[in-house]
Amino acid sequence: MRYRYIEPKQEVKELAYLYMITDTEGYVKVGITKKKNIDKRLKQLQTGHASEISVYYTEEFECTRNRLLKIERMIHREVGNKYKRTHGEWFKLSSPCNESELTEIKNIVIWNRIRYEQDDLFFTYGRI
Repeated sequence: MRYRYIEPKQEVKELAYLYMITDTEGYVKVGITKKKNIDKRLKQLQTGHASEISVYYTEEFECTRNRLLKIERMIHREVGNKYKRTHGEWFKLSSPCNESELTEIKNIVIWNRIRYEQDDLFFTYGRI
């Protein structure tokens, strides 16, 4: 019987944009998009949103598509452990424009992006 070595498929890294969007009623959306123009994304979201929304935080980084989805999932899980998820990627703050809660969520987002962006062991073998 013959065995043949198959090269692992190389994933291509692409630019992604991590963002936090807030509204005037105390909700925050945490998401990742490949669209460079965050303002365009904001307009898309505003169309179906009753209150005014604005961008609170954005960060550009480079990542593979598979890793990107996993990072977003981990961020949502961790933010969801502290704040009530209302629908999709939206979370409820205790009060509108609560700066300390927004800073806490922003720190969760940054920490997870840094932790999982380069952590090959985590994505290969799961949590240790």
